[in-house]
Amino acid sequence: MKNVFLFITFNCICFFSFSQVGYLDGYFINNEGEKTKCLIKNMDWRNAPIKFQFKLSEKERTQVLSIENVQEFGLDKGIIFRRFPVEIDHSTTRIDWLPFDPLPKFKKDTLFLKLLVEGKASLYVYQYEGEESFFYSLDNDKSVQQLLQKAFLSKKNKVHYNYRYKAQLSENLVCNDENKTALLDLQYNYKDLSAYFISYNECNNSTYKDFSKKQTRASFVLNVRPGVNFSRLSVSEGSISTFTEFDQEIHFRFGLESEVFLPFDNKRWSFFLEPTLVVNNQLEARNEDYSLNVAIENIELPFGGRYYFSLNNNSSMFFEGGVILSSLLRARLTYESVTGASGLVTIVYSNFFYGLGFKVGEARIGIRNNQKRRIHTSSVSYDSLVLTLGYNLIKPAKK
Repeated sequence: MKNVFLFITFNCICFFSFSQVGYLDGYFINNEGEKTKCLIKNMDWRNAPIKFQFKLSEKERTQVLSIENVQEFGLDKGIIFRRFPVEIDHSTTRIDWLPFDPLPKFKKDTLFLKLLVEGKASLYVYQYEGEESFFYSLDNDKSVQQLLQKAFLSKKNKVHYNYRYKAQLSENLVCNDENKTALLDLQYNYKDLSAYFISYNECNNSTYKDFSKKQTRASFVLNVRPGVNFSRLSVSEGSISTFTEFDQEIHFRFGLESEVFLPFDNKRWSFFLEPTLVVNNQLEARNEDYSLNVAIENIELPFGGRYYFSLNNNSSMFFEGGVILSSLLRARLTYESVTGASGLVTIVYSNFFYGLGFKVGEARIGIRNNQKRRIHTSSVSYDSLVLTLGYNLIKPAKK
């Protein structure tokens, strides 16, 4: 049975690795200013896009539009890209590639910039290969200016910075003394710059929209995890000359799982911790010479990671893997033979697991293969196939 499960898991991973990412409600605005509602393939866009895929409806074929044909596109959940002609300095922050020149070297280009804050003062970011360049516009100006920070090397090969962006903000985006004070410690990053632009808009009594928090927040989920274990236990004790394998037994488990979704790649990655009480009914095996009895009751602590594949806007498939740590509440192995009876207090060692499952709304179902683990050195081994259910008590934050 476990070989069949391994085969199914392997083929599912191969299939879904090449499956499509989910399409989400969105829109695009063409060069004529016409807005079209559609479904856009959500690529998370860790690098600024130059094109995107969309469908006019679920049943329509996939189409592609590029930066030459679209002045803006976005997802309804709060991601917006706008096209701008820019002059950009592509200076790197990698120490081994730093120049000696502190002055920017501008290059003309046409880019999709991601909107972070929209208001009287708007903030954008251009992301490419781990580098971030920020741009701003004022009073709905259709042009943007780059906020400049450049790292460079001195003649003694020490790293210095040109903090031109602080002067730019001081000259153009200061509303009160609080803004001036904030500039002293203002860092060139998502969080600090977004907060500064929000503060400036509030100071000017300007309505604004904040898209920055929606794109960077991790989310936490708490769910109940009842289930059933299909377990098999094998015993090979020194005083017993034969190897004994018990029949497969069914017993219940109950867990409470905490899961954290990481704030990137559309929150497809997560880590989880699942304290679980597992109670085995008493297991027995007999042959001509021996009578064995095993009872185990323990708390399992599975810790691992998951990767989700979107099937549609409300359901997904996931694969998981990790390690199980066990703490015994009660364990006893006894056997009877012509030489008499003996009892052993046992110790459970950790083991690995892998599995797959489906999630629909706040509910989920999964199957997990717990690899063989040792109990009492090498004399006793224990493995199981686990069927789990789950329901979110604390719902995840929206992506």
